[in-house]
Amino acid sequence: MLGTTLPRPLPLRPAAMELPTCPAAAGPALGDPGWTFDDDADDTHFPAMRHWAAAGVRGGIPPRAAIPVRERLAPAAVAPAGGVIDDDGPRIQAAVDAASLLGGGVVWLAAGAYRLASALALRSGVVLRGDGAGATTVEISMRFRGDSAADKTPAVSLVGVSRSGLEDLTLVYVVTHRGRRVRPLDTDWATDYFSKYETRGQAFKNERLYYDRPGFAYVAATDLYVDLVWVKDAIDCWVDGCAVLDAGSNGVIIGRDSRHITLRGNTVRGSFQKGPNGNGYGINCAGRSVLAVRNSVSHVRHWAVQCGAARCVIVDNTIGVDLNFHQRDDGDNLIERNRIHIPTWHLWRAFQRGAAFHGDPGKGNLFFRNDVVQRRDGRLYEDAGTVWTMGTAEPAPVDGGHCPRKGALYAVKRG
Repeated sequence: MLGTTLPRPLPLRPAAMELPTCPAAAGPALGDPGWTFDDDADDTHFPAMRHWAAAGVRGGIPPRAAIPVRERLAPAAVAPAGGVIDDDGPRIQAAVDAASLLGGGVVWLAAGAYRLASALALRSGVVLRGDGAGATTVEISMRFRGDSAADKTPAVSLVGVSRSGLEDLTLVYVVTHRGRRVRPLDTDWATDYFSKYETRGQAFKNERLYYDRPGFAYVAATDLYVDLVWVKDAIDCWVDGCAVLDAGSNGVIIGRDSRHITLRGNTVRGSFQKGPNGNGYGINCAGRSVLAVRNSVSHVRHWAVQCGAARCVIVDNTIGVDLNFHQRDDGDNLIERNRIHIPTWHLWRAFQRGAAFHGDPGKGNLFFRNDVVQRRDGRLYEDAGTVWTMGTAEPAPVDGGHCPRKGALYAVKRG
C-alpha cells in the first residue's frame, strides 16, 4: 500500500546523469547468425574459449524478416462501454496463443502505449515485437506481495519455452500515488550526495519510494515485488532492442535452467525495490551460455552472475553498477571489453562477490580489457594485457600473466 510517510525526507535530487545506450554495431552485430569461433585465436591457456564463442542463441537471433507476422495489434482507441482500458494483457495474450497454434510467429505491437495489469506468458516460437523501444511502450501496473521480500512475480515471462523473444519495445513499471507518477528512490549518479552508508543505504532498501512533490517525503509501498521479465527453463530465447525501466524488483531474470539466451542492445534502468533478498538486480543471470552484448545497465543494486551461471559472456556493455558474483556461480564466465563506471556513492566495487555465507564464486571467471572507473578509487585494472580473475576479495591477475594470443578471449569471426 502507498501513503505511509517515512522519516528523514531528503531534498529533491539533481537531474540524474544518464548513461548512454550502447551504440548499434556497424555491420553484422554480435548475436546475429553467422558468427563462429576463430580457430586462429585458440589458446590452450584458456580452455573455455570455444564454449564462450558458443554462448547466446544457437544460430543467432533470427533476422526480423525471417519470422512471419501473425497478428498486428494497435493501442485500443475506445474502451468498452465508454470505460477505461486498464489492461491490454488479455488481448495480447490471445494473440500470442493464436500465433502459437499456427506454429509460432510475430505478434506486433504498433507504436503507442499498452497497459498490462495481468501477467503475460510467451509461447515457444512466438516473438513479441514493437515498432522500437522509443515508440511502443507497455506500461505495467501489476502489484504483488508474497510471504517475504524474496517472493516475486513476473510481468512478462518466457518460461519453459524455446525460440521466443522480446524485440523493439519498452517495458516500464508505472506507480502512481494520488494521481501523480512516482519514480524509484535514487540519487544523481554524478555526485556523492549520499556520502555515508547510513544515508546512502536508504536507496538500497525495500518498500521505500521517493514521492516527487513539494515536501519531498518518502512514502512506503509494500506490493511492488514485480520483476519485469523472467526467462526460466528456456532455451534459445532472446531480448533484443528493448528498454526495461523502473522495475518493481528486478529487470531481467535468467533462471538457472535456461541455456543459450541472448540479451542484446537493451537499456535496463531503475528499480523500486533495491534492498536484500534478491531485489534491485538490473540483470540476474543464473543461466548457462548466456550472451549479453551492447546493453546499458544502471540505477539498480547489482548485475548478478550467480546460482549456477556458467560459460556466460558479458561483452561490450555500458554498466553503471557492480558485476556481482553473488552466490555460487558454476564458473567459466567471461567479462570482456565493457565500460564499467561506478558512481561514487554506490556501495559495491566494480567486480564484487557475496558474503561468506553465500559461498565462493566459481572457478575460471575471467575479466579482460574492461574500462573500469570506480569514482571513489579512480581507474582500476588498467593493464590491457592482464587477465584478471576473482580473488579472495576482489579481482587478482591470473597466475602466469599469460595474454590471449590474439588479444581477445571472446574470439569469434564471421563464418
